[in-house]
Amino acid sequence: MPSMATEELTIAKQRKLAEQKRVADEMNQILTKEGSGLIEVSRRTKRDLIVAIDVAKRPGYHPYYQPAEETQTVVRNGELKKLTKKVQRIQGEIDSLDQEIAQIDSSKERLKIEADAPQMTSISQWIARHGQPGPAPPNYLSTFEKAPKIYGGTNHHKAFKSQATIMRRGIMQDSRTMVIFGAGNRGQVRSGAEIPRCWSGTEPSDFSQALNGKVS
Repeated sequence: MPSMATEELTIAKQRKLAEQKRVADEMNQILTKEGSGLIEVSRRTKRDLIVAIDVAKRPGYHPYYQPAEETQTVVRNGELKKLTKKVQRIQGEIDSLDQEIAQIDSSKERLKIEADAPQMTSISQWIARHGQPGPAPPNYLSTFEKAPKIYGGTNHHKAFKSQATIMRRGIMQDSRTMVIFGAGNRGQVRSGAEIPRCWSGTEPSDFSQALNGKVS
C-alpha cells in the first residue's frame, strides 16, 4: 500500500496533468477553431498571397484577406506563446513531482532490502557473505597509536586524555625502517623502536610515491 506522502504527491501530479491538459486544449482551440483558427488563417493568407502575385500585373485592386478581429487580437497579444510557456512551467512541476515520488520509492526499496538482509554480528558472518579478503601487498603496514590530545583542565572541567586511537599508513623500506604517508605525514620515516604495533593492510598507492612523500 503506498504511503500517505506518495499518495499526496500522486494526487498533486494528477491535478497538474489535468491543468496541463486544459491549457493544451486552449492552445488547440486557438490553432484549429473553425474559420478563425491560426492554422486556417495561415492557410488562407498564403493562398491569398499566391493569388495577389498572380494578379499583380493586371490593372485594378485586389482585396487582401483580413483575419477576424478575434484572431488578430490573439496574435497581437501573443496568446499562443503565453500558453506554450505555461505548458512548459507545468511540465517542470510534474517532473519535480516525479522525482520526489521516485526518491520515496527508492528509499522504501532500500529500507526493505536492508530489513530483509541477514544481520551480521561477527567477522565470520561478514566473510561468509562477502568472501575472504585478498592477501595484502608486501611491506604495506597500518600503525595504531593512542592519541596524545588532552582535553579540559579548566575551572569547569577536569583534564582528561583522549580515548581515540590514531591510525597511520605506511610501507616498510626494510625490516627496521617504515615510511609513514598520509595527511601531515608526507615522507616521515620511523625506524626500530619508533614503529608502534602494526598490522598488514592494503594500500593502492605506488611505492615510489610513498617513498618520495607524494602520497596524501
